Amino acid sequence: MIIITKLKDAKKQNKPDRYKAKQTMMTWEKSSLKARTACGIISLFLGLILAVAIHVKPEVQGFGSHRQLSLPECSWITQKDMPCPTCGMTTAYSLTVRGRLIRALTTQPAGCLLALAHLALAFLLAIVAISGKYPQNFAIWANYHALRLLLIAVIIVLAGWGWTILRFKEMI
Repeated sequence: MIIITKLKDAKKQNKPDRYKAKQTMMTWEKSSLKARTACGIISLFLGLILAVAIHVKPEVQGFGSHRQLSLPECSWITQKDMPCPTCGMTTAYSLTVRGRLIRALTTQPAGCLLALAHLALAFLLAIVAISGKYPQNFAIWANYHALRLLLIAVIIVLAGWGWTILRFKEMI
């Protein structure tokens, strides 16, 4: 159990109730069989995506690995001579699951971070499916900060795209 305490000396400061110390315990609540099954299925699906990433050989130039999955060539590169926002994501995933994090970050930073989040989520969901317990306050925290997390994700993807454009144009 993890205890996070805010404003330890709130009582000594004679502040209103809303400023008093808040304690949030990270508790593991029991989940229903339906929730465990859903977590197990989602974890297996995420694991399948990671297994595909293991079988994809990362391309040296940092993009184009998706062609090994019988996907078409990126039309952005052929028509606009510019990479698309997801350019290099498959390569970054492939590098990340192989443990080559520095190379994955330099290939497509957003793809590497997304792959790491993907791994963590698959692991957490597997724990929930197997143990039947979930971290209650984490779910509350994630729900409360969902919009912020989405904004951060959009910023990371846009920054990753900018990085990929600079790398594609050989400016870095």
